[in-house]
Amino acid sequence: MNMSKKIVFFVVIWAFFAWEGQAVNFTDADEQEKWETALERAKKEDKLIFLVFHSESCQPCAELKENTFTDLALSVYLNKSFVNVLINVETSFGIEKTEEFDVRNLPVMFILDPAGHDISGKLIGYQSPEKIIELGEEYADKYLTLSDLRQRFYGGEKDEITTLKFAYMLHIMKYTKEGDKIAGMYFQQNEVFNYIPEEWALIRNVLRDIDNIYLNRFLNDIQSFTKIYGTYQVDQYLSDIFTYNFDNAILKQDTSLLQRSFRLIDLMTVTDSFFGLPKQRLKDYVILTYYEFTEQWNTYAEKAVDYISTYEIKEEEYREFIVRFYLHVDDPKMNKLSNSWAKKIYSKNKVFSNILVYALTQNKIGKTAHAIKLLDKAGEIASTDEERALIVELSQQFSQKR
Repeated sequence: MNMSKKIVFFVVIWAFFAWEGQAVNFTDADEQEKWETALERAKKEDKLIFLVFHSESCQPCAELKENTFTDLALSVYLNKSFVNVLINVETSFGIEKTEEFDVRNLPVMFILDPAGHDISGKLIGYQSPEKIIELGEEYADKYLTLSDLRQRFYGGEKDEITTLKFAYMLHIMKYTKEGDKIAGMYFQQNEVFNYIPEEWALIRNVLRDIDNIYLNRFLNDIQSFTKIYGTYQVDQYLSDIFTYNFDNAILKQDTSLLQRSFRLIDLMTVTDSFFGLPKQRLKDYVILTYYEFTEQWNTYAEKAVDYISTYEIKEEEYREFIVRFYLHVDDPKMNKLSNSWAKKIYSKNKVFSNILVYALTQNKIGKTAHAIKLLDKAGEIASTDEERALIVELSQQFSQKR
């Protein structure tokens, strides 16, 4: 073997043994001080953080450590480009961080900015080295793009396109508060929409409040967006923001807000995301649900009577109404109506559930002896331990009332 070949041979052998056993270099953050040290290093070196949650008892975590984090290409990439942090969820510090990052499955990985802000969302479960490199490169590129846009924007470059792209990237990277602020500036400086994908994404992320003037501008121009992005996407957005405003109406106990939100239902092409009900019936059902969730039971009862007299009601719907009346409504007149519904479905179909709700209403209106007989009949056809236990519990309650 000549000298040049010997040199090549020994270089290869040296490289093999040098890299054998090479693995991702993690900081094991089992306390606040180590976590803060990792953050300080990330800020100083201007690097993103690759964060992994694991436990000693997690088999996919062990496979990740043994197979993925020992991969040469991944080790070189992560050790060079990231500050890598490992958190054991079984430590007291780990428990605290699982709550902060909403960790429910293991293993789970995140890409964080140098300040520790999650920019990627969760990557759950065992992953290949190639997948992690792909994720790292994707968010490294996005972070560089965002940093460039931030520098340009705050440096005075606040034209329409820069503002839009900056707001869009802020939301993509989960800087929601800042993103909402910049998005507001974008919508304020533009009297008409551009209909481009970044703007459509921004609309869906930011415009939620039914009283927002920019949302109403969108609603007035909804046909243009439907032509470009399709019925399904637009209806899904309308469904999402209706749910948002419905939740707010309940929180504020504001029926006026609820009524204003019905414009969103009127604009939907289909209402499949809300049980596929016709629009007027859907609105009436939503009103019922509002009074149920706000526990205004007298008004709920009145609306329920109107609803049942207006629409065709299935057996399971009758049972839901009957149970709510039994639990929450004390008006004798209303309870007699509930009893008539129970008797109606019992007469048509003497299955366990119908016998049970009829027993409830009979007990509620004072016919306890008949209610106990109905429970005996229900007990004869009970098919599960849960059903039999329920019969025993109700029989005891009814007997005490006698």
